Amino acid sequence: MIPVSILLGGVIPRSTVSITTYGATTLDTFRRAVPGAPTTVSETIPVHPATSRRLLDKLPEIDRRRETIALYAPPSSALADVDGSAPPRVVYRGRTYQRTHIGDYAEQGGILLVLAS
Repeated sequence: MIPVSILLGGVIPRSTVSITTYGATTLDTFRRAVPGAPTTVSETIPVHPATSRRLLDKLPEIDRRRETIALYAPPSSALADVDGSAPPRVVYRGRTYQRTHIGDYAEQGGILLVLAS
């Protein structure tokens, strides 16, 4: 089997996206939730519109009507953040998307499939 991570090496076209992650939520002295500070990084990864029914079936039905993109990233990507107070946001071609699904395909060669709407 060919490792899927070879796709990240430039076999398919890649785009530069801006990814904003949020730190963990903390409590202030009055026990109110305080969202974590945002951190923004740029990554160059394969991105394309998610039009395949197989991809869209991974989303809740209400999210299937919105424009959705698929991103393929290494496991070290900021998109893998699950500890933050909110899902990462992705800016691609001037539009902002929020991560709605993440699939870890480590068994197939170390790649994350991320859907963002």
